Amino acid sequence: MAPYFYLLESAFFLELTTSLGECRRQRSFSPSLDLCMKLRGRGVPSGSVCEAVIVGLTFDRHIWHALIGDCLVHGASDIPRIPIDPSSLCQILAPNQCDESARERFTSIQQVLYGSRDLRFGGGYYRPDQAGFNALEDVARLSVYLSSVDPRAWIAESLHPKEGLEDEHERAEELAQLRDWWPALVEMYVGADAKEQVIVCEVI
Repeated sequence: MAPYFYLLESAFFLELTTSLGECRRQRSFSPSLDLCMKLRGRGVPSGSVCEAVIVGLTFDRHIWHALIGDCLVHGASDIPRIPIDPSSLCQILAPNQCDESARERFTSIQQVLYGSRDLRFGGGYYRPDQAGFNALEDVARLSVYLSSVDPRAWIAESLHPKEGLEDEHERAEELAQLRDWWPALVEMYVGADAKEQVIVCEVI
């Protein structure tokens, strides 16, 4: 399943992590009130968690997680959808290495797709198995990595071990799909680096 990418201005991301971290520590949504008001000004729909916080919602950790999701969706500068198959891409770029599930041992392409760091707010994790992020320095580093990769050097036979791609025609078609969407992935990271944006990666 292709991850979702949320491109967030670095100043907004700092405000987001600080205010929601305080919410968790204080067990109150009050520290996020200014943030929610700001998001309402960006057009958060009625019935959202942000709206409920503004009218005095009582703290609940499950709702806290939902508020994070609201803030990512409505606070992002862009949410580009890049339908590229992560497992196929890993098979091409890091064969026999992408089964690693510990984030600190992720390969470069895993960091691109899933984030180099856990998404934490105060002491609380947000969907640790499904979400991570790349800070400004990570985005810069990974932009250089992505720009150095030449998809013309990829071969369909590298996909042979992948289940469902036993047929050579299926492998060729999958490789073509990877090459088609690769420029969009590179451009997203290069653009985010130029704009000093943080990238949050989430598998939904």
